[in-house]
Amino acid sequence: MTEKGKKEASAHDSKRCPYCFAELQLDMDTCPACLEKVGKVGKDGRAKEPVDWRAYGICIVAWILFAWFVWFGFFRE
Repeated sequence: MTEKGKKEASAHDSKRCPYCFAELQLDMDTCPACLEKVGKVGKDGRAKEPVDWRAYGICIVAWILFAWFVWFGFFRE
C-alpha cells in the first residue's frame, strides 16, 4: 500500500453504514443493525455500498427478453 493510501486508511477509526448510519468497526463487512453488506470506508467516513451484480444480470436478461419480444411481435415474417 502506498504512503498516501496508508494515511487515508488511518484517517478514520470507524465507519458508518450507508443504509442505517450505524457505527461500524473498520474490519466489519456486514452491518449488525440492518444486516446489509458494506464495503471499505470512504473519504467521508461512510462505508461504500458494494456492487449488486445480481441486479445488473437481471437487468441484462430483461433487456434481452424485451428485444426478443419486439422482434417476435413486430419484425418476424
